Amino acid sequence: MKKRIKNICLVLLLSMGINSFAQSTIAHIDSQQLLNLMPEMLEAQDQLKKLQENYRTSFEGVYKEFEAKLQEFQNLPPTTTQEEGEKKQKEIIELQQRIKEAEKNAAQEIQKKQTELTTPIFEKAKDAIKKVAEKQDFSFVLDTASQLLVVAKGKNLLQDVKAELGISEQDK
Repeated sequence: MKKRIKNICLVLLLSMGINSFAQSTIAHIDSQQLLNLMPEMLEAQDQLKKLQENYRTSFEGVYKEFEAKLQEFQNLPPTTTQEEGEKKQKEIIELQQRIKEAEKNAAQEIQKKQTELTTPIFEKAKDAIKKVAEKQDFSFVLDTASQLLVVAKGKNLLQDVKAELGISEQDK
């Protein structure tokens, strides 16, 4: 995978031409660090935690019901008919299926909410990075959050983008 990425980068560099690339300026930023500093992201994370807690709380009653039915089934007296045992077993299986379906739906709702909350934040960060890069005449801004990039030179735009977004050191 790394070899493929290197090959793609090499092809891109060669296709852009050595002269034009040499005249380009490159900056870098850790977008994940920037996002973690944005108050909007902290608010979104809090909302998602509350949503997850609400789902967890709402499932507690169903989990207790499942445990009670399972315990009841396991403690059936030996005089229980096969028909009664099968009926209890069917109830447990149906409840287990309902729980799995509810958990799946909850996970989908949380994912949907996460996308809904974070997409505008990602766009705001991207726009601010682009604006700062354009102001400072950078041709390329590399994201160091991917950990595939080692930066020896180049300007780190994090402080400038924080200033663009109005994020101060107290906002951490």
